[in-house]
Amino acid sequence: MSDADTLFARGAQARQEGRNDLARTLFLDALAREPTHRNAALALAFLFREEGEGGKAAEALRPLVRAPVSRPQELAAIAEFVAETGETDLALEALERARAESGEAPALLFAHGRLLFQTGRFDEAREAFRRAFARDPHHGGAYYQWVQTRRWTGREGDEALEVLTRATAGPSSPETLSAISFARAKVADDLGRTGEAFANLHAANALRKSTLPPFDHAFYEEWLETFLPGSGGHEGALPAPAATDAPRAGDPLPEPVFVVGLPRSGTTLLARLLLRRGDAALAGELDLLGRLAGHLTGPHGRPRDLRRALETLPSSEREGLAEAYLHELRARIGGRRPRWVLDKNPLNVWFLPLLRTLFPRAPVFWCRRDRRDVLLSLYFQNFAHPALDFSYDLADLDRHLLLAARAEEAILAGRDPHLLPLDYETFVRDPLAALRPSEKILGPAPHPNGKEKAALENEGRITTASAWQARQPLHTGSVGRWHRYARFLVDAHPALRHHGFTIDPDDPSGT
Repeated sequence: MSDADTLFARGAQARQEGRNDLARTLFLDALAREPTHRNAALALAFLFREEGEGGKAAEALRPLVRAPVSRPQELAAIAEFVAETGETDLALEALERARAESGEAPALLFAHGRLLFQTGRFDEAREAFRRAFARDPHHGGAYYQWVQTRRWTGREGDEALEVLTRATAGPSSPETLSAISFARAKVADDLGRTGEAFANLHAANALRKSTLPPFDHAFYEEWLETFLPGSGGHEGALPAPAATDAPRAGDPLPEPVFVVGLPRSGTTLLARLLLRRGDAALAGELDLLGRLAGHLTGPHGRPRDLRRALETLPSSEREGLAEAYLHELRARIGGRRPRWVLDKNPLNVWFLPLLRTLFPRAPVFWCRRDRRDVLLSLYFQNFAHPALDFSYDLADLDRHLLLAARAEEAILAGRDPHLLPLDYETFVRDPLAALRPSEKILGPAPHPNGKEKAALENEGRITTASAWQARQPLHTGSVGRWHRYARFLVDAHPALRHHGFTIDPDDPSGT
């Protein structure tokens, strides 16, 4: 056993005993003797991340990224870890090496393309995805991501449709065929061929739904009955709004800001607008509130289980859960110390009772958008998250959006002084006016708003489905987009009329 091995073993023992300061010293000593000691580097990186030092975690892995490669897939896993710390340049370097050392394995081409896409390098991402499906014609995700990297027009759009049509020849799984049909719908939509787009879209969603179990609407119905006042014959159980004059001066930095709402309601765009204040950082879409709820209720907990847990939660455990959340928040932003850190997971709306229990004064921005545009946008997406499985069926979409509307109406009526609704239609038309009310919660922006009229900065990593759209100059092209598809949507599911879908008798859609 080498000296580095011995030091690593002693450090691992110290970690088990909770002696993290000693463990850190021993891991650093091991790496001083052997800079590419895999186990010591990984252990030190995880320790730094736990301590909220994302930048140091990435630096601990830098020698491994540049060392001789024996297992490209392991290098790809390191790249994913590094990307989560915000060090995307090092993560891209790791994926480039993994891709080269693997002989351009399709999975690594796809992983590299996805990170390029998330960081706004769309031309390079498009080429990586193209090479991935050229090597693996059944890689449905590569086709789907390929078409998301641009708006398709003219001959290039026709050629893209030809590529996608050829991809459906021969046997393929429902998942692959669904992804390709979603891709065809996107290209046809870009070309303005609404009827062709909807035909592919409807087929894509049907295929996707065929691979999934029925969506659990009962969970959300139980949530309404459990937490909203006036439901189920009780007064509800959402925590009371915190007083507006509660002191903040002693609060530790950074503080969380939550951006919630229906998916595709503008949460990514709003988060990027808020970043322009200059005193905020983005943690991404954390799933930590959901994990903390699972800690309280068990993995299969229901809303009533969460209510009971919150009603009996000791203050010491509440403080521990809040610290666990803040701990991960700090890890996501590395060594930066902004005033605010944004968690823009739209699904946190369903964890609002837990959110308010842990952070009674945390700013919460509720994104609202015309429900018809939200429905259409959801129907166009091939999501990976099981909580969004309602989006593959118009009847499921109809039912879920009605439940979400009930939740929104009741929660906004609660007059929480730290919760502010913001409308998508307003902040794409006049972002400065839309953000002005946020200063009541966040305080004045450090920089004069007049300097913030430029288009959104293309810096940082966007991990959501809207990574391309969010980097485009602000425009109103998606406002009222539902009009183009109203006829097809209502024909496919007539009950959608109660959302306000109306059909212009002179509408030429379908041509």
